[in-house]
Amino acid sequence: MCRWLPAIVLAVIVVGFLALLVYYGNRLPPPWCDDVFFIQPAENLAHGKEMGTPVLDGLMPSIATRTYWQPPVYLLALAAWGKVAGFELAAMRWFSRLVGALGLVLLFLLAQQWGLPPTLSLLPVL
Repeated sequence: MCRWLPAIVLAVIVVGFLALLVYYGNRLPPPWCDDVFFIQPAENLAHGKEMGTPVLDGLMPSIATRTYWQPPVYLLALAAWGKVAGFELAAMRWFSRLVGALGLVLLFLLAQQWGLPPTLSLLPVL
């Protein structure tokens, strides 16, 4: 058996995963309000403002200045991504897609770290 076969299969799975997310993420669901809930605090943070969600102002006390409902590292990473790729909806969705693909690769590597053979290490990815 080819020694590179598991890596090739992993690459095919990751590329297929990204292709499906691009197809379904760009064509079928329209932008929903939760996109603003994630993008707005990251954009505010990137521009030196408070990490809040002003769109929810009036619904929750202090939410316009502080957002605690999302892990802060995610918003920091999203702010850095937005500085590079822009804060448009399509660019911000690419961040989530790439993090998801990275998660698949890390699952594969973790399974190998646990001692599974390369072919069985593809099971958690699938």
